[in-house]
Amino acid sequence: MGVEKRRSTLSVLFYIKRQTLLKNGEALDRLMDKDFDIKQLEQVRDVFAFCCLTGMAFADVQQLSKEHLVRDNEDNLWIRNACQKIKQMCNIPVISPAPKLIDKYSNQPDCVAKNVLLPVLSNQKMNAYLKEIADICGIQKRLTTHVARYSKSIS
Repeated sequence: MGVEKRRSTLSVLFYIKRQTLLKNGEALDRLMDKDFDIKQLEQVRDVFAFCCLTGMAFADVQQLSKEHLVRDNEDNLWIRNACQKIKQMCNIPVISPAPKLIDKYSNQPDCVAKNVLLPVLSNQKMNAYLKEIADICGIQKRLTTHVARYSKSIS
């Protein structure tokens, strides 16, 4: 009588392939170079780009305020924020062109009234507009707020 070896399902590793933008930044460049006639599309594009540049989650960017911005001894800009998902303080460098995006909305009435850095819509509206933006820019990948977070490697 032989011994049958069975592979336990517990020993099988599953990998989830994360969807990201093009690694060379071509898609983000295409987004940033595009001029939109509709204000909401421009704002969604800017928030998406900010998430790509910082690697921050949508929920964290949604509640960012000026109080989260700090400068180090070399005058570099950082975001110091307790990330919602991991509940730990994070220090995130703000690389170009993210500071320009922050400046762009620093005096916008909605942002000032809500005490936020960027005009972030709901997740559902953001994703709907991102789909439209991808079509306009000829980007084949499905753009979502989640994709932006994992696209930090393109910067």
